[in-house]
Amino acid sequence: MVVAGVDARPDADLLAAAGEGDEQASDELFRRHHTAVLRYARGLVRDQHLAEDLASEAFTRTFAAMRQGRGPRDACRPYLYTVVRNTATDWARGDRRTVVTDQVADWAAAPEDDPAPDVDELDALVRAFRSLPERWQTVLWYTVIEDEPVAQVAELLGMEKGAVSQLSFRAREGLRQAFLAASAGGRPECAEFTAQLAANVRRPGRRRTRALRRHLESCADCRSAAKEMTDLNGRLRRALPIGAV
Repeated sequence: MVVAGVDARPDADLLAAAGEGDEQASDELFRRHHTAVLRYARGLVRDQHLAEDLASEAFTRTFAAMRQGRGPRDACRPYLYTVVRNTATDWARGDRRTVVTDQVADWAAAPEDDPAPDVDELDALVRAFRSLPERWQTVLWYTVIEDEPVAQVAELLGMEKGAVSQLSFRAREGLRQAFLAASAGGRPECAEFTAQLAANVRRPGRRRTRALRRHLESCADCRSAAKEMTDLNGRLRRALPIGAV
């Protein structure tokens, strides 16, 4: 559907069309996400022109990947951020550009064969986010990390605003439970309390059951996780741009 000269298809439809060579779909994806991608690139490099080059290269590489049957399927922007970061690292390693931040320089200095960090060393919140269904990850990305208005997210996902709000609510609830499960390290004695703790954070006045109170008295990990959940959105914003895109 096209409205007033603007392609109103959701991102998922545009991504599929762009992968088939639809130039209008590619143009619309560029229009929707270029400003955010350029802003992200500016946070990685010290030079405005270099940031513009990084943003442009990210779209070029992403569209090329989609034409080869790879690339993003649902959430376009996180994928573009990853390409920006990887491109900045490639350029710094190859000495193509030297005007990078200390953060990018640190990435570039790492040996190519560095092992991936052990999953146990990753923040529990990042692991929890990655465990969620892709649809939930997408809506959390746009509503929490990007802090986009609901109307804008509805356009990106091809949904009604009310449906976006409902999906976001379910995703946040799922994130709370997944975060508790990750914090508990999969211990079965903690698993039965994750839903109760998540609901308790959502409704802080809700009385805890006797069993939950006893569990919290004996489990330091769940006590700590319950406290951290009070600022889960803020923690998610701090954790994801580096750890999960």
